Amino acid sequence: MTNAQAFLKVREEFGTFDAYMWGFVDGRPIRNAWKNMAEIPASTPLADALSKDLKRRGFRFVGSTIYAGGRDGQRSCRGLFSLAGGEL
Repeated sequence: MTNAQAFLKVREEFGTFDAYMWGFVDGRPIRNAWKNMAEIPASTPLADALSKDLKRRGFRFVGSTIYAGGRDGQRSCRGLFSLAGGEL
């Protein structure tokens, strides 16, 4: 199964990939208050759970590392979400 096929199955089950993702945080954004990049963890229990579930659903090349790219990674993620038009 490819990531695209896994994505479509998640959308079929949850209506949107967005609804699936928001389910991990009960529909509420997480607002972290880190003061510098050194405080940002490489992963969190939530990221680990999401990664495990994505893998269970057939996604490949996923892991629980977050913010790996620092600010560039954050910009890339924002760009990806905006390209998806809220359907991600």
